[in-house]
Amino acid sequence: MDYITTHQAESWFLLGCLLLVLDMTVFGFSSGVFLFVGIGGLITGLLMLVGILPETQMVGIASIGLLSVAAAVLLWKPLKKMQKKGVVKPENTSDFIGYEFILADDISPQQNSRIRYSGVDWRVELAAGSEQAAIKKGTRVKVMSIDSGIFRVGLAALD
Repeated sequence: MDYITTHQAESWFLLGCLLLVLDMTVFGFSSGVFLFVGIGGLITGLLMLVGILPETQMVGIASIGLLSVAAAVLLWKPLKKMQKKGVVKPENTSDFIGYEFILADDISPQQNSRIRYSGVDWRVELAAGSEQAAIKKGTRVKVMSIDSGIFRVGLAALD
């Protein structure tokens, strides 16, 4: 304890480093609290080392609190934007997409069919944007997209 009270700047800097390392290794920079308090600790330690802040425990606690809030306010939007950048949310993905089968009934925009697959009774509809106005019974089709209990199909490619 004597070391911490006599070396305030180093202690706050070390606390900041430990929090950042903990956030990086355990939470993968997903915990804003450790990130922002760690930044506050680093800056507080540096400000004490260069003599801008007095090396007292009360100043250290106040400084970390204020700098953590400032870091959160300044970095929140850029970090949020960075988190969303490059993330493409796949639309309507499933292992069922690409599954091919033979139609039991004719289908058209007005008429649907049914198929039992993987223990579920699926309604079979013509896929939106399909080049066909209708598909006849006995035709090989391919699942293009799914919804809850619905296969949307188009013609399967001929081998």
